[in-house]
Amino acid sequence: IFDATNTTASRRKALAHRAQKEGMFLLFVESICDDQEVLQRNYNLKLQNDDYKGMDPIEAKRDFMSRVSAYEKVYETIEDHEFNNQISYIKLINVGQKVITRNCHGYLPSQVAFYLQNVHIEPRKIYLSLIAENQEHLYGSERLAGIESGKLTESGVRYSHELVQFVKQEQRSNLIDMGKEVLVLTGTSKIHHESVRPLMDSGYSSFFTPLLNELRGGDMQGLSKLEIQQQFPLEHEKRVADKLNYRYPGVGGESYLDVIERIRPVIIELERQRKSIVLVCHLAVLRCVYAYFTGVPLTEIPFKEFKFHHIYELSPGPFGCACAIIEPKAENSPLLSTKSVD
Repeated sequence: IFDATNTTASRRKALAHRAQKEGMFLLFVESICDDQEVLQRNYNLKLQNDDYKGMDPIEAKRDFMSRVSAYEKVYETIEDHEFNNQISYIKLINVGQKVITRNCHGYLPSQVAFYLQNVHIEPRKIYLSLIAENQEHLYGSERLAGIESGKLTESGVRYSHELVQFVKQEQRSNLIDMGKEVLVLTGTSKIHHESVRPLMDSGYSSFFTPLLNELRGGDMQGLSKLEIQQQFPLEHEKRVADKLNYRYPGVGGESYLDVIERIRPVIIELERQRKSIVLVCHLAVLRCVYAYFTGVPLTEIPFKEFKFHHIYELSPGPFGCACAIIEPKAENSPLLSTKSVD
């Protein structure tokens, strides 16, 4: 990815010659915006980057607008005739209101175009949470692939209700525009249903998908970690040695890499959705979703720690994704929730 303005035909021509010399396919992405509201919001965001740290806001705005003016004087939009009519490009109009593609053939160019059609910079939140504590967690008998009775502990029931109160408080105080509306996404097992039941009972639109079910254990599905270690010591050692790539044997067995691929449609939905989202799932899936938005290195994904009955608040933005860890409190608590930055 070559991140630069490339605002003139001559500069793009030079890049084309270099790409041809290297035997590379070249795809340009041009973002065009004449929506003044979007532009002003974008200008304000630009003033938060490293170029303007510690600078007077008025002076910073003046400097940035002078840069915009300088670019406008030389700017030449991409035209079909460039590169002897062979140029490939994607044009985004007003942050995805309209998308134009040309010569975007093959898997990767079409995937880039599809992705850019779905991303946006509207303010919203994504709230990630592990499933509520259930009886299997309490007695240390968790079964592989999330096979649980669905019966919550007293603490799990309390948390599922605290989650509702937290979401309502967020809607009153912190969410704006379309982000004020909240959707719930979760898996299809009993424990998923029980974890979000108070949210459903409170009227929140809830969607259940097997894409958010726990990592599948193949022939070992339904066994506890201790049982796998005792009955299949070689398989246990293989997984300990390479937790990212190890795939459980048998039909339907998955690795972490398989889960990453499986949740791709969910990631696109999270990128596309302008409403805020509460996502409740098991640990492996939570790790993969969190890693996508926060940039956790691939090899570290299987080891990322998450706490039960905590909410991981993601705030996607143009310059990355901020994350805060929140421990919600009961409605009658003097402190509704505690928050720390991850």
